[in-house]
Amino acid sequence: MMHRIQRVGVAQLAKVLGVLYFLMGIVFVVIMLLVSRGMAGAAGAAFPAFGYGGGIGMMLVMPLLYAFFGVVFGALSAGLYNVVAGMLGGVEIDLVSTIPSAPL
Repeated sequence: MMHRIQRVGVAQLAKVLGVLYFLMGIVFVVIMLLVSRGMAGAAGAAFPAFGYGGGIGMMLVMPLLYAFFGVVFGALSAGLYNVVAGMLGGVEIDLVSTIPSAPL
């Protein structure tokens, strides 16, 4: 059975993407810290500050920046989707019920 997404809630999509981007920012910070630690070990004692991966500030700011841009671009994407879906009819999806139907 085909269904069409006619409209997307702008505020809700912005909130959801803000949280998702925040979580992705945390994952990226952890990866960057692990990589920078490995590079610091390879660089040796010549570059002792190299292993801090931008410091504590980067660990705090990066997830917040990701969250901010997730909210901004989530709202922008939802708004633009609603305009385009109004002109073209929206995205069609095929949904299947996971609830077994009662026997007749």
